[in-house]
Amino acid sequence: MIFVHLTTTSWKIGQVMSRQAMTRALSKYGMNLYFTPAVTFALKGNDGLEEKADRNIILLKPSSEKGFIYRNERLKKIQINRQIHWLQKKIDQYRAPNEPIVLYVWHYMFYPFVHQISHDVLVFHIYDDVFMYYNSSPRKNDVIAERHLIEEADIVLVVGEDLARHKNVNRPWIPCPGGVNMSIFKRMEPDLEAFGLDSGDHRKKAGYFGRFNSKIDFPLLWEIVRKGSNYLFLFAGLTGNMNAADQKLWQAILDSENVRYFGPKSQQELVHLYNALDVGLMPYHYKKGWSQFAIPLKFTEFLALGKPVVSTPLIPLKKFTDLVSLEDTAEGFLHAFERLIETDSPEIQARRIAFARSNSWENRAKTVYEEIAKKLKK
Repeated sequence: MIFVHLTTTSWKIGQVMSRQAMTRALSKYGMNLYFTPAVTFALKGNDGLEEKADRNIILLKPSSEKGFIYRNERLKKIQINRQIHWLQKKIDQYRAPNEPIVLYVWHYMFYPFVHQISHDVLVFHIYDDVFMYYNSSPRKNDVIAERHLIEEADIVLVVGEDLARHKNVNRPWIPCPGGVNMSIFKRMEPDLEAFGLDSGDHRKKAGYFGRFNSKIDFPLLWEIVRKGSNYLFLFAGLTGNMNAADQKLWQAILDSENVRYFGPKSQQELVHLYNALDVGLMPYHYKKGWSQFAIPLKFTEFLALGKPVVSTPLIPLKKFTDLVSLEDTAEGFLHAFERLIETDSPEIQARRIAFARSNSWENRAKTVYEEIAKKLKK
């Protein structure tokens, strides 16, 4: 079986998202071609780049990372056709004779590929609200493309019922929220010196590891840091897509004495920071934007290490109040920190870890593979 992942998410350190995690987990079942389009138009149809990321995982980047998102519709069609042609050649190169092809689509913009790339099974994975990410009213053609994918896919995966309802997925679908790699996220003695942390600093540690962008409620995060002066806050991850006000607050956060920011890190590095924490925090926007329907990867990663976690009240997390404390003010976060740290116990930690283990990426991939196998037998 050969999986062709069509996704806009690049593969790089500090940006391990659901797309990469699912690809890694599915590599157990066959070759995975991870196709990422680029952002500018290339006048010449140069050959693309390919790189082996891991066992059974090949990263494909067409036309030297040139050519996909631009305004001219005529140029767009030309470049899409170029990329389809190039991708089909790569599929033919890696595919064994009569090996089934699974097109695994993460984004509506790949709808033109669906009818031109030969495949045996089409999977459409709705992980978040892409239109909200772009922070603008979606174009009619984009809404139509997403609708077609929902209706035409052999298998529809959705992070949860709230997003499925929001997207009007009026057909059978499979719940597929974010998971965790239990082989990496396990308890260990953290190497604090590697991150320049003083082992003699006995302040309680709270942290968030992920992307710092428009999904983060920076005014809230700033208030948590400012009022939580007795805590040491550990942050790591990529930054970007902030407005001017958020950039100013982010700089103030970075300048705070009780904050340590480590930039983007691999999961193997992050596990040390996770283990150093007393409590995790997830300060997302929850009344607007693309994070409101999310079950963040951080949620399951915190739990995999038995850590208590405090989050803004994202809609799907309201079903897990036995595992996460939901707050929407800095005072609420800080009080929850104190309560959760004080009442923590081995029994509570064991429940968190058990939940994470049952929601591993390995289990997610097994479910997806079994559904694909069913379709292939019909």
